[in-house]
Amino acid sequence: MPLNLSFIPAPETGLPHRVLIAENVVYGRGGDVPLVLNLFRPEGAPAPLPVVVFIHGGGWHGGMKEDYRDFALQVAGHGYLCLAIDYRVVEQAPFPAAVEDCKCALRWVRAHAADLGADPERIATLGHSAGGHLAALLAVSPGRLEGEGGWPEFPSTVQAVLCYCGPSDLATLGPNAGPAAAAFVGADPEIDPARWRQASALSYLTGLTPGLPEQPIPFLVCHGIDDDLVPVDQSDRLVAALEARGWPVQYLRLPGNGHDLAPYWDRMVPDALAFLGECFRGPKP
Repeated sequence: MPLNLSFIPAPETGLPHRVLIAENVVYGRGGDVPLVLNLFRPEGAPAPLPVVVFIHGGGWHGGMKEDYRDFALQVAGHGYLCLAIDYRVVEQAPFPAAVEDCKCALRWVRAHAADLGADPERIATLGHSAGGHLAALLAVSPGRLEGEGGWPEFPSTVQAVLCYCGPSDLATLGPNAGPAAAAFVGADPEIDPARWRQASALSYLTGLTPGLPEQPIPFLVCHGIDDDLVPVDQSDRLVAALEARGWPVQYLRLPGNGHDLAPYWDRMVPDALAFLGECFRGPKP
C-alpha cells in the first residue's frame, strides 16, 4: 500500500536542499505499542537517497526522537533521507525490545523505498550513548533480534554506522552506567551471561556471539576521553575489534570531552557528512 504522508516545510536554513518533515509516522508495532518516527526529506535531491536512521540515547529509559531534530535537519539538508525514531524503553519492555523496534524501522524504510525515494542499499545508523549502542548492535547482528513489528520480508541490514559514546560491552560498564544496562538487559549477568553478550556489539565482533555480517561495515566511532558515564575504554575496545576484523573504522577520541558532546557540535555535522560521503557518494559495489 502506498504511503500517505503529510509533509511540512522546515524553516529555511541555507543548506543545499530545503527539508520537508513528516512527523509521528507509524512504522510498526512493538507489542501493543505503535512505533513512530519523524521523517526528514530533502526537497529536490536526486533519488534514490541514502538513508540515515537516528536513534536517540537516554540510558535505554529516556530520550525521544525529537532530540535529533537539529542534527537530522542538517544532514537531510545535504541530500540524505533521515529518520529519527522512537523505540520501546525499558519501562515498556526490556531487551531485546528496543533492538527489535530499531530493526523494524530499517525494514520499514526498505518496504517503502519506492515511495520515499530511498536507496535500500545505502542505510546508516547513527546514535549517541544508548543510541550509539543500538546503532552498532543493529549492524553486527543481521538476521537476529528481529521481532515481529512488521515488514518481515525485508532485511534489516546496515551499510554504515556512526556511534557516539556508545557502550559496546554492557557487562563491563561500571558503576555509573551499569545499573541502567542491567535494567535494559533484564537479567543477572551471573545467571544469564549469554543474554548480556547477545546485547553487546563487542561480543559479535569477537566471536563470542554468532551472527556477524559477511561483508565489512564502515564505522565512525567518536568518544570523549573524559566521559565519566560510558568509559572511553568501551570505544577503544570496539575499535580494536573492528580493526582486528579488517573493517574500515574512523576513530575520533576527543580530548577534553565528556559524555555530552555539545562542545563538539561545530565539528560533529561536518565529520558525519564527510564519513557518510565516503561511504555512500562513490560508485556502488
